[in-house]
Amino acid sequence: MRHHRDQNGVASQEAEEERARARRRLRADQDAEYQAALLQDQEREDRRRQKALRAARKKREVEEAAAAAAKKEVALDARRRRKGDVLETEPEPGPDVIRVRIRLPNGELCERTFLNTSTVQVVYDYVDTLMCFDVLSYTLFSSFPRVVYDSGNRDKTLKAAGFDSRVTLFVQIDEDK
Repeated sequence: MRHHRDQNGVASQEAEEERARARRRLRADQDAEYQAALLQDQEREDRRRQKALRAARKKREVEEAAAAAAKKEVALDARRRRKGDVLETEPEPGPDVIRVRIRLPNGELCERTFLNTSTVQVVYDYVDTLMCFDVLSYTLFSSFPRVVYDSGNRDKTLKAAGFDSRVTLFVQIDEDK
């Protein structure tokens, strides 16, 4: 009987140890599942946070672009008004008059007559008043022969700058400004 009791005791102890191992495995499995779920939650939260940051950045960029466009439009309007106020009236055709055609970057042509004693700056002032032109910094040039009318010769008269009775000027947008 004693042998049977020892066997029952050993069996009972082994069964208890097996149950303890099973509980530890179950706890380990539950801990692993909990950690995996926690990691998924953190990853989901990180994705949500990243999405919110991207949305906020995009909104800020749109707002900054709108503010820059509004600022540019205000500057253009102010320049148009200022230049329009000082622009000399267009002279009648005659021997001292030069017909200037301006080719804008969008292909549009604008024409106006100027006195040959007007300066190149007056032609710039005219271009600045055009409602269809929305560039703050540009340079005028003729194509043949190629002559660039930049800040170095804006104070020259049209006659001194080599303008004939009819001239076509092109607008080159200054990208670096």
